[in-house]
Amino acid sequence: MMIWLATVLAGPALAQMGGPAVVIVDAVRLESVQQHRRVTGELRAVRRSFVATREAGLVIEVPVREGMRVKAGDTLARLDSGILLLELKRAEADRAAAAGIVDERRANLSWREQELVLYRQSAERGAANVKELLDAESTAIIARTRVMQSERLAGVAAARLELLKKRLADMTVTAPFDGVVVARRAELGEWVGEGDPLVELVSVGQVEAWIDIPQRYFAAVAKRQVEITISIDSIQERADADRLRIIPQVDPRSRSFTIVIELDDHGGRLTPGMSLTAWVPTGGRSDALTVSGDAVLRNDIGAYVYVARGGGLGVQGNATPANVQVRFPIDDRIVVESAALKPGDLIVVEG
Repeated sequence: MMIWLATVLAGPALAQMGGPAVVIVDAVRLESVQQHRRVTGELRAVRRSFVATREAGLVIEVPVREGMRVKAGDTLARLDSGILLLELKRAEADRAAAAGIVDERRANLSWREQELVLYRQSAERGAANVKELLDAESTAIIARTRVMQSERLAGVAAARLELLKKRLADMTVTAPFDGVVVARRAELGEWVGEGDPLVELVSVGQVEAWIDIPQRYFAAVAKRQVEITISIDSIQERADADRLRIIPQVDPRSRSFTIVIELDDHGGRLTPGMSLTAWVPTGGRSDALTVSGDAVLRNDIGAYVYVARGGGLGVQGNATPANVQVRFPIDDRIVVESAALKPGDLIVVEG
């Protein structure tokens, strides 16, 4: 419940700047909440790739810089392909020559087969020499074999040509997915070998939160009975249990296991490497004070809220600071501890 408090003075400083200010307040509540445990983690890229070259060669172009966004298929680097182009021309000539040999031998086969037919017809009439018939049959078999041989050699030439085309295409290294360039591993004029990384690329749009949780909470998390609240700087997000991936292995030193949650990167505001804080439900319920999440302020000393005292709708009052100890967030509210607060106190939310 939000209450409009028309005229509240937030201390002497505000009074000197123009007197009463219109503010919005909300009541402190005593609510039954499930206890939460604070855990930590970090953000990681959904995909990270050290994009490498399949071919060795001289780098002649790296059109991307650190921080640039690229689409899948965009050029990341190009290698010198002059020698491969020459080999490609030779392979095209070899394939053409092989195709010519195939045509020649097919024509010879056709002639030998027609000749064999004539000898067989003559033999049926008793006008052919047996030796001539056998020679014709042998010549036709040899011609057929030579055609098959030339066809296979033509296939080898065609395969070599396709291989060179693929190698030539590989001289241009492209992005395997949409992402951001975070590092260049090669510069113009450098020689790179097969498999050398040229660019480090991380995906965009989604990030993964890797969170370490004490092993005693494994059963609850494994049963998907939790909703985890994640906080990174000014961004807060709740993750339902069906968005979790559990790595079922406990670290023997820390006695913790890891869960992974995929998050939206909020337009690039969340990036890999950021640390995060998360709150995991850990057990039974108990009564605790809660305040609006917008009411909690922070300074070098710690967290505090402004408590409206002695005012009401249209009645002038004062807003005094009260230190609070933040325990954990619950939806749009925060569970706090403070000796200066009691249920029903009005807390300044805005103004």
